[in-house]
Formats: sequence, C-alpha cells, structure tokens
Amino acid sequence: MLVILGGGAAFHALENNHTGVHISLWDGVWWASATATTVGANDIYPHTDAGRILAITIMLFGIGFVALLTGAVAQRFLAPHLGKLAEGEAQIETYPPCIWHIERRSACPSTRAS
Repeated sequence: MLVILGGGAAFHALENNHTGVHISLWDGVWWASATATTVGANDIYPHTDAGRILAITIMLFGIGFVALLTGAVAQRFLAPHLGKLAEGEAQIETYPPCIWHIERRSACPSTRAS
C-alpha cells in the first residue's frame, strides 16, 4: 500500500504539467496501482526519465509482492505434506547403513575385509 500511495504521490510530483496536462494526486495513485499490479492501463504514462525510472521501480515492487504472496499461499498448501516428508526421512535414517546391500544379497562396503 505504501508503494502505491508513495509512487502515486511521486508520479504526481514528477509528471504534473510536464506535457501541459494536469495530473491529480488521484491520477498518480491510479497510475501506481495499475503499474504495481502489472495491469498497465495506458491512459496515464510517464513522459520524463525520472517518471520512467519510478515506473520501473514500482513494477519491480509489484512483481516482488506477487511472488511473495504466491510463495506464502503455496507454503500453506504444502506445509502438511512437508511435515509427512520430514517424518519419512527421519525413519529412513534409522535403518542400518547396509540394508540396501542385505536386501540385494551383496556385501556391505563397510564390512568388507581390506
């Protein structure tokens, strides 16, 4: 939310009356929210280099936020399965080290005579 409000205020300060068009603070917030969510409404866009740098920054913050949100949701779905997987790995570690060789009727490397 801070990125959208701050970005909108910065856009208003950088781009207002640059091309002879008045950009209100609300227009700046509209632009920042469209940019951060990668919707990209083209009714308002930056004309100055500083405005374009601001746009790139807000885009990266928006993409990063969506990535973090996606990761958090995925973790909530996977948490029960990851717990079961960790329990299974703990059980595997308790087997004797040569169980694979015993099952296949081959010599265990650790018990071979040198």
